[in-house]
Amino acid sequence: MKKKIIGIIVIGATIFMTFHAGMAAGEASSTPGTTSDPLITQSYLEKRLKEVYSGEQKIDTNTGEVSYRKISVTKGKQLNVEEGSEFVIYSGEGSVLGDKGILNLSEGKLLKKGSKTSAYQNYLSLSATSGIKATDNCIIYVKGNYTIKG
Repeated sequence: MKKKIIGIIVIGATIFMTFHAGMAAGEASSTPGTTSDPLITQSYLEKRLKEVYSGEQKIDTNTGEVSYRKISVTKGKQLNVEEGSEFVIYSGEGSVLGDKGILNLSEGKLLKKGSKTSAYQNYLSLSATSGIKATDNCIIYVKGNYTIKG
């Protein structure tokens, strides 16, 4: 009987110690500042925020893709977007420019010259003369080359 009780105590202690050792190992791996959970410096964060909000064109060196740039187009001005470039209207509205129009990728529709654009839609330029004329002040995210006229 004593051997059975001692065996149960030894097994229980072994399970407890194994569990406790596993908890300690798991806790150590999630310590902030390690390679598994790195910290960032304030200067790095400020640099990245400036890049994101400055509207600079960034090219991802891994994929070669161009990122979106935030631009403002005031009422009455024209945004001409190079052929194959994309843009998303974040706020405001415009009317389509160019003989070929623009393609609304969000809805899968071709918008002809003079058609109205709306916010939160993704558009693709079909020619070098494609774009929009702002009927309101607009904030637009552009992926590719563009010019503002007017």
